[in-house]
Amino acid sequence: VAHPKWQPSFKETLAQTLEHIPAISWNGTDGQANWSFSTEDGQTVKLHIKPRLIADDISTVRHAVLNGLGIALIPSIYVKEDIARGDLVRVNSEFQPPSRLVHAVHLGHRGMRPAVRHLLDWLKAGTEGMR
Repeated sequence: VAHPKWQPSFKETLAQTLEHIPAISWNGTDGQANWSFSTEDGQTVKLHIKPRLIADDISTVRHAVLNGLGIALIPSIYVKEDIARGDLVRVNSEFQPPSRLVHAVHLGHRGMRPAVRHLLDWLKAGTEGMR
């Protein structure tokens, strides 16, 4: 995703786009990072990026993108409302980000704290349509 101000810089391929828009990453070491994607035929493709910013939490990355600092690979669950409002835009890509599993383990509904119930409800609502 990216701030709408970067749309004029979008190119034909994601690799070309990344040459013109700074990347923001929430993983990587020593200023180096790779973004993994899947092709339509299931192949894994890694794009090497040189991030402008590396953060250890997704919230910082999201806020950096919202402030126009660059492009980031952020799970849809975190940015779908930003995209719906027009605060962020999806970057056209010939690749799909790899799917990830989320496991929520709990001891059952009896005696469940409200915060845990809220988290489980949020995860369920946020992943509807992704299953």
